[in-house]
Amino acid sequence: MALFALAFGAAASDTDEARIEQLMNAPDKPAAPAKADRKADAKAAAKNDADTIASLVGQRVAVETRQRGIYIGTLTAATRDALILLIQLPARDLSYSLPRGDVAAVTPR
Repeated sequence: MALFALAFGAAASDTDEARIEQLMNAPDKPAAPAKADRKADAKAAAKNDADTIASLVGQRVAVETRQRGIYIGTLTAATRDALILLIQLPARDLSYSLPRGDVAAVTPR
């Protein structure tokens, strides 16, 4: 019986070594394509949009809102929560804050 166990143990180690050798010499397989993550894609698009708006700071822009129309002025700041425009009127200058959630589009003028 001990001889059988010894022979079986040696055969098992030979098969393990053969498997390892086979895996080491096997050709590389291409990686499986990643699943589409819609949340991550939407988050990345929002981040890219935020970066685009932040790059317009200091320029004259037209800000189109969802409910309040279009505002034209100089974009002085773009935070996570709001856009701040400097609107120049004939009599005075206004610093106007627009909530970021209400902004539909920002275009340079």
